[in-house]
Amino acid sequence: MSTDLQISVRALRAELIGPVIAPNAAIAARLIRAAHARLPVPHRISVPSENCEAAEILIAQGFRYTRSLRHMVRGLPPVAARERIYARTNLGQG
Repeated sequence: MSTDLQISVRALRAELIGPVIAPNAAIAARLIRAAHARLPVPHRISVPSENCEAAEILIAQGFRYTRSLRHMVRGLPPVAARERIYARTNLGQG
Protein backbone atom coordinates (compact mmCIF):
# COMPACT_ATOMS: atom_id res chain seq x y z
CA MET A 1 0.00 0.00 0.00
CA SER A 2 1.28 3.45 -0.89
CA THR A 3 1.83 5.90 1.95
CA ASP A 4 1.09 8.87 -0.31
CA LEU A 5 -2.41 10.15 0.33
CA GLN A 6 -4.42 12.51 -1.76
CA ILE A 7 -6.73 14.20 0.68
CA SER A 8 -9.94 15.82 -0.41
CA VAL A 9 -12.01 17.71 2.15
CA ARG A 10 -15.54 18.69 1.24
CA ALA A 11 -17.75 20.50 3.68
CA LEU A 12 -21.12 18.80 3.52
CA ARG A 13 -21.73 19.95 7.08
CA ALA A 14 -19.19 22.56 8.10
CA GLU A 15 -19.46 21.77 11.80
CA LEU A 16 -18.85 18.01 11.50
CA ILE A 17 -15.79 16.00 10.46
CA GLY A 18 -16.69 12.63 8.97
CA PRO A 19 -16.91 10.06 7.75
CA VAL A 20 -13.33 8.95 8.26
CA ILE A 21 -12.69 5.36 7.16
CA ALA A 22 -9.06 4.27 7.18
CA PRO A 23 -7.08 1.01 7.16
CA ASN A 24 -5.09 2.04 10.25
CA ALA A 25 -4.74 4.68 12.96
CA ALA A 26 -1.82 6.51 11.32
CA ILE A 27 -3.76 7.20 8.13
CA ALA A 28 -6.88 8.11 10.12
CA ALA A 29 -4.84 10.65 12.12
CA ARG A 30 -3.56 12.24 8.90
CA LEU A 31 -7.08 12.46 7.46
CA ILE A 32 -8.52 13.98 10.63
CA ARG A 33 -5.64 16.47 10.92
CA ALA A 34 -6.14 17.54 7.27
CA ALA A 35 -9.89 18.01 7.73
CA HIS A 36 -9.37 19.91 10.99
CA ALA A 37 -6.91 22.29 9.29
CA ARG A 38 -9.27 23.03 6.38
CA LEU A 39 -12.48 23.71 8.28
CA PRO A 40 -12.88 27.41 9.12
CA VAL A 41 -15.47 27.07 11.88
CA PRO A 42 -15.50 25.22 15.21
CA HIS A 43 -16.36 21.60 14.51
CA ARG A 44 -17.05 18.28 16.13
CA ILE A 45 -16.49 14.64 15.33
CA SER A 46 -18.68 11.64 16.14
CA VAL A 47 -16.56 8.66 17.14
CA PRO A 48 -17.77 5.07 17.46
CA SER A 49 -17.08 3.89 21.01
CA GLU A 50 -15.82 0.55 19.66
CA ASN A 51 -12.76 2.25 18.15
CA CYS A 52 -10.48 3.15 21.09
CA GLU A 53 -7.71 4.36 18.76
CA ALA A 54 -10.02 7.07 17.43
CA ALA A 55 -10.41 8.68 20.86
CA GLU A 56 -6.63 8.61 21.39
CA ILE A 57 -6.03 10.31 18.01
CA LEU A 58 -8.56 13.04 18.75
CA ILE A 59 -7.33 13.78 22.26
CA ALA A 60 -3.78 14.09 20.87
CA GLN A 61 -5.10 16.61 18.32
CA GLY A 62 -6.78 18.79 20.95
CA PHE A 63 -10.37 17.55 20.81
CA ARG A 64 -12.15 16.99 24.11
CA TYR A 65 -14.81 14.51 25.12
CA THR A 66 -18.22 16.10 25.64
CA ARG A 67 -20.82 13.33 25.83
CA SER A 68 -21.68 9.75 25.03
CA LEU A 69 -24.84 8.32 23.50
CA ARG A 70 -26.21 4.88 24.24
CA HIS A 71 -27.03 2.65 21.27
CA MET A 72 -29.41 -0.26 21.33
CA VAL A 73 -29.52 -3.16 18.90
CA ARG A 74 -32.21 -5.79 18.58
CA GLY A 75 -30.88 -9.07 17.24
CA LEU A 76 -27.36 -9.45 15.97
CA PRO A 77 -25.30 -6.27 15.62
CA PRO A 78 -24.45 -5.23 12.06
CA VAL A 79 -21.43 -6.92 10.51
CA ALA A 80 -18.89 -4.37 9.32
CA ALA A 81 -15.24 -3.48 9.59
CA ARG A 82 -16.03 -1.23 12.54
CA GLU A 83 -12.38 -0.98 13.61
CA ARG A 84 -11.76 1.05 10.45
CA ILE A 85 -14.39 3.66 11.29
CA TYR A 86 -12.69 6.62 12.99
CA ALA A 87 -15.53 9.13 12.52
CA ARG A 88 -19.08 8.90 11.31
CA THR A 89 -21.63 11.38 10.05
CA ASN A 90 -24.68 10.05 11.86
CA LEU A 91 -25.61 7.80 14.74
CA GLY A 92 -26.46 4.78 12.58
CA GLN A 93 -24.94 1.45 13.50
CA GLY A 94 -24.82 -0.17 10.06
